Amino acid sequence: KKELKLEKLYSFSLSIKLKDNNSLPIKIPSFLNLAIENLKKCSTVFDEIKIENKEPYTMYEFYFYVNDMTKQLFKNYFKSARELFKTFYYLRLLNNHLIGKDTQYKIKNIKENINISALLPKYEESKKVFNISDISFKKNKIIKPVYYKQLSDGEHQFLHVIGTLLLMDKLGTLFLFDEPETHFNPEWRSKFVSIINDILLDEEQHMYREQELVLTTHSPFIVSDCKKENVYIFEKDSSLKVKIPKNPEFQTFGTSIEMIYWNVFQKQQSISNVAKNELDKIEIKIKSNELNKEQAIDALRKLGDSFEKMNIIRLLREKYK
Repeated sequence: KKELKLEKLYSFSLSIKLKDNNSLPIKIPSFLNLAIENLKKCSTVFDEIKIENKEPYTMYEFYFYVNDMTKQLFKNYFKSARELFKTFYYLRLLNNHLIGKDTQYKIKNIKENINISALLPKYEESKKVFNISDISFKKNKIIKPVYYKQLSDGEHQFLHVIGTLLLMDKLGTLFLFDEPETHFNPEWRSKFVSIINDILLDEEQHMYREQELVLTTHSPFIVSDCKKENVYIFEKDSSLKVKIPKNPEFQTFGTSIEMIYWNVFQKQQSISNVAKNELDKIEIKIKSNELNKEQAIDALRKLGDSFEKMNIIRLLREKYK
């Protein structure tokens, strides 16, 4: 709430259409029937429609306006956030009934070099067996509800990553994140490890939850918040095979971003390539006497401050005393 400036979840809706891609009714296990009954009890409004086809099936529409009573009802009927998540997950699996038999066979017998997601068909929301939609939030200082689809990529990713950590509080959980900070702004990247620590800290016990978190990253901010024994550098050899990962030779915890760029990510410059190329041209012209002192200083004024610019200034000082 603090980082995304959200006040609360405002509303959302669910739809369940118990028919497959051949318009045949879908039979569901008893625990999902019970879950649907519980969703009825938690909803602000619901509609149950019997569709009288050659093969009759049932449709459900649920609308939830979220207030304290809604939250209490969900706690009463679903016990925990994890249980509710599992219910939604199993309901979402019902969409597999829309996948044809041939595609199902291909997926079951998939080869390593085939992308499964490319095989899966994409369906319109109105045709899905289960669908969650109209998720909206109340945001600070914004009168109208803000819909989930209106959030930025970074806000989406923040909700997914941090929401997962908050949701999966069971001891012994192993989290595996692949570059979880990809769409984060610089502030969130610099605070990411700190936010994780806040989440995993059991304030009553004054100790961290017994969980393990492994992540890959290209962010020096994250590396700077980790001790070197917890950092593993992956590199490729000349044959493009990944070497056995190694720990950094220096203490990464608290090390500056530039030092980590140079020593962990092997990025030997602090500025982008266009600016670096411009500075390289100036340096070459100084060394070949194409630019005198005044011309060189005038050329350097067009670029902002950087380590690379300071090196050229040192070159000028040495050349012209």
